[in-house]
Amino acid sequence: MRWLFLFLSAMQVSAGPGMTLKDPSFLGTLQKSSSGTASTPWITSFTPTGTLQNGPYIAGCRFFTAGTGFHVTQLGIWCYGTNSQSHTIYLTDASGNSLGSCTVNLSGQATGWVYGSITPVALSPSTSYVIGATYASSGDQFLYLVAVPTVTSIASINYYAYVSGNPSPPFSWTFGASSGDYGATFQYTIP
Repeated sequence: MRWLFLFLSAMQVSAGPGMTLKDPSFLGTLQKSSSGTASTPWITSFTPTGTLQNGPYIAGCRFFTAGTGFHVTQLGIWCYGTNSQSHTIYLTDASGNSLGSCTVNLSGQATGWVYGSITPVALSPSTSYVIGATYASSGDQFLYLVAVPTVTSIASINYYAYVSGNPSPPFSWTFGASSGDYGATFQYTIP
């Protein structure tokens, strides 16, 4: 246990309630799921450039799982460092039915991914799902026309996805081409 404390101290990480431990110079995290297995971030590289947009929207992407099932343990949103609102992040099936959600407060958070834990959700292989985060009509904005991020081989991005307004699930997602908002993500474990 002493080596873990020294390792974390050397990384200068911090965590708040419901947040993961983060090394500010690295997109990954050192969070363990409720099963004790280390979670892996899905997005491995992200360039947050594009056009800032106001809501109200739920914005994110549709993704297709590879040939291996996995469990989503956390949902995350990109924080621009100046964000100050709470955002609900949803994981849905392709029909817009909610599979899990959490609310994350970005006030005072550094630039980078901020995660909230959920009860682990088992995703089936070779299946489409959608992840998206809420954005109010004023305050925190989201980036539109962002380049597609690099992700692990567990799932590929199909399209950006959005819903106008901030309705309740089930959502009627609209899907776009290859560029859009990809500011929502997840962490997973393989059972």
